[in-house]
Amino acid sequence: MKQTMKYLSIAALAAVGAIMMGCNEVEISTEQPQQDEELVTSNTVTLTTTVDLDATTKALTSGGVKTFAEGETMAVIYDDEYGETHKAVSTALTAGDITNEGKSATFTFELTDPDKYENVTYIYPAAMANDNGSVNYGALDAQDGTLATLASTLDLATYTSAWNGDNLPSATLANQLAILALTLKDADGSNDLTSTITGVTVSDGANTYTVTRSAAAGPIYVAIRPVTTATDIEVTATDGTTDYAKSLTGKTYAAGNGYSLSWRMATAPTYTLLSAATTADYGMVVCAAGHLHDAKTAVPAGCTAVGIIGKVTETGHGLILALQDATSQTWNTIDGWASVTTYAGTTLKVLPDDAARGTNLTSYTTLGATTVSNWAVAQKSDYEAIFTNLGSTEADKDGTTYDANVNAFITTGVGGSAISGSYWSTTEVNSANAWRFNSYYWNYDDKTVSYSVRPVLSFGDAPGVTYTLLSTATTSDYGKVVCAAGHLHDAKTAVPAGCTAVGILGKVTETGHGLILALQDATSQTWNTINGWTSVTTYAGTTLKVLPNDAARGTNLTSYTTLGATAVSNWAVAQKSDYEAIFTNLGSTTGDKDGKTYDANVNAFITTGVGGSAISGDYWSATERIGYDGPWYFRDYCWFDGLKSDIDSVRPVLGF
Repeated sequence: MKQTMKYLSIAALAAVGAIMMGCNEVEISTEQPQQDEELVTSNTVTLTTTVDLDATTKALTSGGVKTFAEGETMAVIYDDEYGETHKAVSTALTAGDITNEGKSATFTFELTDPDKYENVTYIYPAAMANDNGSVNYGALDAQDGTLATLASTLDLATYTSAWNGDNLPSATLANQLAILALTLKDADGSNDLTSTITGVTVSDGANTYTVTRSAAAGPIYVAIRPVTTATDIEVTATDGTTDYAKSLTGKTYAAGNGYSLSWRMATAPTYTLLSAATTADYGMVVCAAGHLHDAKTAVPAGCTAVGIIGKVTETGHGLILALQDATSQTWNTIDGWASVTTYAGTTLKVLPDDAARGTNLTSYTTLGATTVSNWAVAQKSDYEAIFTNLGSTEADKDGTTYDANVNAFITTGVGGSAISGSYWSTTEVNSANAWRFNSYYWNYDDKTVSYSVRPVLSFGDAPGVTYTLLSTATTSDYGKVVCAAGHLHDAKTAVPAGCTAVGILGKVTETGHGLILALQDATSQTWNTINGWTSVTTYAGTTLKVLPNDAARGTNLTSYTTLGATAVSNWAVAQKSDYEAIFTNLGSTTGDKDGKTYDANVNAFITTGVGGSAISGDYWSATERIGYDGPWYFRDYCWFDGLKSDIDSVRPVLGF
């Protein structure tokens, strides 16, 4: 039962009768209410707590030590007597609330029906608390670099404790972030760049913090989550004309500490994108970010060399020769691997797993925003073309093979291993034999013999396929199919061979930001379970509840953190307003007074061409209905509220 109206007498129930149907129908329990259900009133109480800032905190402020300020607020997370979690925000601090030279403050809250025998959590400042009680780490993703904003809204401190008294427990707040105060100089340290910088990003590999600011004097302040183990940090900066880059190795930044840092920033390297590669780029080094760097030179710090451009069939399509050998194999084993013909106009045999690749080769599906085949064994004609394009002078009657000119590209600067010995191609001669090459000739051998494998990565979609990148998506792209490589393809059409359809573009909040509707349902859940999942607000200007694991996603949904080069939230349950917007944008004509819901127009995008499963039945949103006991769910003709313990379907979204 979706909802029970608890507080009507039996006589009143008779008066109500069966008066409304469909979405406006309230399903009413005819069971005699329990004694404690006959009269329920809310009890709002005013409570206070006095909190101190951790004496060890050294987060940078104008005075060197963090202090409370007038106008600041704090959030308290508490459970009510019915087991529901709530957030309450204090009244703003006044001068009289602040003592101990600003290191202590008394906060006042109004709490409704609080359970004083459950834990309470303080989150300071209140802007760092989500409505569901989780920490709003998404607020760190876009900063303005100023001390004032950092100190008032981002300098996170928390405290959790049991609550056993009449008033809220006093506490010492523990700072949860590290604060960087950056002064940036040019490469030789002679010029201070800080006052000209308008944008900075700091990335620890797991989190990226972006600062957008007006050019101004003084340090650039960045709040980051603690880095507790030695980690490589990448920093980029721009003044709008020149880009700068800095790679730091083995750094740690502790919670509660401030770091005054002066960094020399090298001018960021310029490069060609793999998607723009032409025959003029033969021999260039390809890095994992999809950049091309000069042949026979090391890639810049922070880049990972992947291979050498060896063949280009058209702009942005071709073959990359590996820097290392894969595991030696028989030809029969190779022939059993999956074939792909999506890339570079050739047929490749793709190495299926880590064992086939060996320990030297990382698996890839994209290099930057460019899709690749993963490592594969190529045709005889492909290897001949690569060796010719890399300047080989070694050949016999059957074609060109490798020599020192080829190996110079592989070994110089990037530290690859020279090709040496005999290697299989995928091309067979007859039922018993296949072509192999060594340093001075092509020959064929028995398919059961084990030889070396020097694989290739094929790059670029099938020749002639065009697409829009997800990072440039706008409202004009509603209904388009999103593929795993971060490309958008025409609505109601299958994606090209070699691409994986992920979902339907349903909402765009600004260019390159929005929501993708899944092609399949996730596992059905109770709303209470959903509400316990992690909240993210990084994507699309909304708060999403992220499905935590394979069990929650079910067997139909692959996990994602990026689509091509575009970061995504992983599958999540969206807010009521998000689903309404998606259904509206996909042309729904169905709904009620509470908003649009899905219909055949919406399902046509999901099922046509890409083979998704139509939305059918009842689905949770992440939104509670104000003034009611239940959260919002939708069906094909209305929105309604249900019991939090009910199990309903989940049609998730990806925020991007």
